[in-house]
Amino acid sequence: VRRKYGTPYWVKPINDEGFIPTRNYSEGYFEHGEDINAETMQERIVDGGGACYNCVIACWNKSSVKRGPFKGITLIGPEYETIALMGSNLGLKSIEDVAYLCDRCNELGMDTISMGGILGFTIEAYNKKIISKKDLNGADVGWGKPVEILKLIEDIAHRRTKITTLLGEGVKTAAEKLEAESFAVHCKGMDIPGYDPRGTFGMGLAYATSDRGACHQRAWTVRAELNDPELERFSFDKKAGIVKNVQDERAAFFSLVLCDFAPISEEDCVDMWDLATGFNHTVESYLKCGERIWNLIRLFNLREGLQPGSDKLPPRLFNESFTKGPVKGIVLTKNRFEQSLKEYYSLRCWDEKGLPKKEKLKQLDLLEYANLIGV
Repeated sequence: VRRKYGTPYWVKPINDEGFIPTRNYSEGYFEHGEDINAETMQERIVDGGGACYNCVIACWNKSSVKRGPFKGITLIGPEYETIALMGSNLGLKSIEDVAYLCDRCNELGMDTISMGGILGFTIEAYNKKIISKKDLNGADVGWGKPVEILKLIEDIAHRRTKITTLLGEGVKTAAEKLEAESFAVHCKGMDIPGYDPRGTFGMGLAYATSDRGACHQRAWTVRAELNDPELERFSFDKKAGIVKNVQDERAAFFSLVLCDFAPISEEDCVDMWDLATGFNHTVESYLKCGERIWNLIRLFNLREGLQPGSDKLPPRLFNESFTKGPVKGIVLTKNRFEQSLKEYYSLRCWDEKGLPKKEKLKQLDLLEYANLIGV
């Protein structure tokens, strides 16, 4: 599947399950999902595959736009996250349009998840008359309007107006200045990626506790929540332990500079690590290294200004439910989320404010850094 489709494979199952970001996370099912999924992408824009050096997975898609106003461009991608945030999240129903906007963001050096987040926020703010056409340098933005969205991307990139300069600072800053935080969807300033937590509760806890905001690479619970019969998608039960364990494992794994998609077991990681360093690790000591990394990052973030209470989710996820699709009517329960967060802190041996306890720092050989947080 990865070789044939790459990450766009996930467009169909995530949309079918009802939690793909749609129109600034106001819905989780995109009615034009078939127009931007992997099969359509293969039929209309993909020219072949590709891979990183020596990789046997070969998950790239080499693509070109062959029709429409953006005909002629070539690119690698787009990936799933781009299709979700620059496609369904903006109401775009043409894979060619998504591909071009992806390529333009790449050329401008801008992340497509964050750009998709701020564009969705801007369109909603425009529709609510919080932002005017004049503010946007004449761009009449709206859901499913690729040419106007492209103009907005350029104006944000080049900071051409006061408002587009503000938008370039990201959703968190823009929402605070515009007093529009009720529909600003981010954690710690990072836009939520392509898995709305109302359809996979574990991702809500993963986003909230991530060291750098709403990041799907720190702990990805989606596959387990969709496939494990012992896990309830629409519940926080057992999610604290899963999120904590995956975060620790990923921290160790990323330290080995390996690909997310490589099917490498923890035992194989330990063997490679020992061969490279001469150490004699076990799986347990390998995972403890990941836990040490996670706690050291927490100490660093707290020293640099992370406030207790920052491990939270945006209001929209608690206050608004989807009106259509398989997840219709479901919202996250704030009380249950907070209980799960407390459980997560307890499993990490952190206090009720999310500060690592002295005994945990001692256990992880990090006691010399205790003064950073005054414990």
